[in-house]
Amino acid sequence: LLTNYSSKRVIAVGKLDEQKGFDLLIEVWYRVSRIYPDWQLFIFGRGPQFDLLNHRISELNLENNVVLAGVSMNMFRELSKSSVYIMTSRFEGFPMVLLEAMSCGLPIVSFNCPHGPREVVINNFNGLLIEDFNIESMSNGVVSLLKSFELRKVYGRNSIEMASKYAESRIMNKWLFFFSNFKK
Repeated sequence: LLTNYSSKRVIAVGKLDEQKGFDLLIEVWYRVSRIYPDWQLFIFGRGPQFDLLNHRISELNLENNVVLAGVSMNMFRELSKSSVYIMTSRFEGFPMVLLEAMSCGLPIVSFNCPHGPREVVINNFNGLLIEDFNIESMSNGVVSLLKSFELRKVYGRNSIEMASKYAESRIMNKWLFFFSNFKK
């Protein structure tokens, strides 16, 4: 499934906890929604910060712009219904969710947090890497993608190219080569 770049829907996925930085994302979206009030942010996941995030959404009057969507049994469908993926994590390991989003053709906007996003996102190629925790820069990056259908499409196509480097067949061949050349 590939994304619909004309969709006015942005997506983020992860456990609703401090690491994933959804509190920061809501602050970003508050700024974005002032410029693009007809766009919506869907946050998929469950976790201990649900009430805190829901309260902040209410405080900022974002009930029509931000949806805490819970868990989906078909995340690829949800990703494909969106046109941009945002990651506001404070830190990451290897961010599999970015690869999943990229494989659906989503352009990425992510904080350049330690260990992760820079492994799969090339700034101004398949997305934007934003200075860590800079709400204003993140908001501006998101706005730049929302205002340009063509940029979303170009970055999205490049995301598919980048994600293909991590396809199971390619990775398995590397592991097989490694083990076949492993000396006992």
